[in-house]
Amino acid sequence: MTNSICGPPVKYVVSSPHGDIILDEDADKTALICTRSDAAGVSSETDEKDLPGLTYGIYLRLIKKFIARDSYRLLIEAASTGADRTIRLKDIDEIVIRSEKHGSVYHVARIDVVVEGNAIRFAANVAFSAEGKRCMDRELAVLRHLRSRYPFSFLPHLYFAGKEEYRTEKSAGETVLISLGKWFAGYHEFHLSENETGPGQGLVVWDYDNGFKSFSDKQGREIYRQAAKILSLYYDIDTFRQIYPWHHASGDFIVRADPCDGATDIKLITVRGYAPLIDFSTHNQSNRLAALLHFFSGLSIRMRLDRFDGTGEIAWADDRYVDGAIEGFFDALKIKENAGEYGQGKAGEFIEILRGLNADDWTDVLIESLDIYNKNDPHLPVILHHLSDHAKMLRSAVQKLAAIT
Repeated sequence: MTNSICGPPVKYVVSSPHGDIILDEDADKTALICTRSDAAGVSSETDEKDLPGLTYGIYLRLIKKFIARDSYRLLIEAASTGADRTIRLKDIDEIVIRSEKHGSVYHVARIDVVVEGNAIRFAANVAFSAEGKRCMDRELAVLRHLRSRYPFSFLPHLYFAGKEEYRTEKSAGETVLISLGKWFAGYHEFHLSENETGPGQGLVVWDYDNGFKSFSDKQGREIYRQAAKILSLYYDIDTFRQIYPWHHASGDFIVRADPCDGATDIKLITVRGYAPLIDFSTHNQSNRLAALLHFFSGLSIRMRLDRFDGTGEIAWADDRYVDGAIEGFFDALKIKENAGEYGQGKAGEFIEILRGLNADDWTDVLIESLDIYNKNDPHLPVILHHLSDHAKMLRSAVQKLAAIT
């Protein structure tokens, strides 16, 4: 499906593991249906009763309407920023709007602005539901805060956001909230996958361009190290605020692997909330250490949870991935100490506190971290089943940690 009225030609496509699907006129008859894990990692289906009358055609044209505002002015400004040079409307050869994935909260599309044969890429998050709009409003505010508070580049860069109205055969006068941000080119989702040839599990990258590929154990450990480091860097030691909720099953983290040396780089593509998960006074020094321990134990659990192949059964990551996550946590702590943001003495002293915990102590700490889970959360039985072994693993891993100087 192509539209070239009042601007450059616009092409609509859908990404799939088998290559791009170019939509024709039948797109207006194809309902927007999705099955995807939410922020808690719970697999759910959004069907036509939740998105009455919505089709891929309506969805993709809404994005086109959004970016075409004021003769594409905001898009041109964003493209100029992305290309680091002045882009004019007449310079744009083509715009490709590609439906990428559909979650329980957002629908995600990629926008390629093609100039002289090169694509300047953007991510469009689209929220149709009331809950999705609330989440997007909150996320936009959190991203602005974190961008002003921290000097890191792990989170999306947002260009602009706004509302659009739309109608379907089954509803009238509806609104949708859309945000446009930078697309992390070359980055892809990754998920745990059961080994087909034997016991154990592997980590697979969902690369629709070059095919799904398995990471080595070394790469997998490094991916978890970086993911834990990112979350720990954004943890506020003074106020106990942290990025939450997040989940591997939702594809919240994405990875890029260097084709030459296999080096990996991680980004976090969504921030649904930023608040403390415990009710401690921030004025008490011991509370800050207790809160940090609570964050660490909760992180160690959350890092292990995924769904096999993104939407399958709940997965509990092997110990080697948690070893990487523990390293990432302490990497972040050392960075905070060097930046004068740790405020608890030396980061290495926290290792000594953890080394003083026996297996029963670790079990108690981990149980306290489970307060954030609803009693009906499907992850809870999985966590409880592995809790004792996880406590022993943490104790052993902490004992082996090298001293931080």
